[in-house]
Amino acid sequence: MNKKLLLAFIIGSSLPSVLVSNIYIGMANSKKDIVKRYEFFPLGVSLLFGLYNIINYLLYKRLKNDSSSIIMGIIYGLTLSIIGRFIFDLPTRLFHFTKQNEYMVHVYASILYSLIFYFIIQNLNKMFLF
Repeated sequence: MNKKLLLAFIIGSSLPSVLVSNIYIGMANSKKDIVKRYEFFPLGVSLLFGLYNIINYLLYKRLKNDSSSIIMGIIYGLTLSIIGRFIFDLPTRLFHFTKQNEYMVHVYASILYSLIFYFIIQNLNKMFLF
């Protein structure tokens, strides 16, 4: 395995990358046990961040442009919001969206994760990979 790809995975799954996700899911779930088996969420989020950062690294090498991190953040946000909405019904159970506006979770997740990828992960990648 290429050392740069392994480092990209480690950067993507590191604490600065996954901290925001784990804080808002943990805070929303802290008062009520809505999400069963919550302890697997941080692990899953970390692994997905690492995998998506490998793709982000390869895309950045090809495009030579910071927009790759925004693109990967949008795709990652959509991935998590689709899993959360259609598999776990998180928008209504965890974040108190109604059935009429639960689709907004896709917009919020895309914006949030594009910012995380652009400001946190891309800067970590530049420090350690480029």
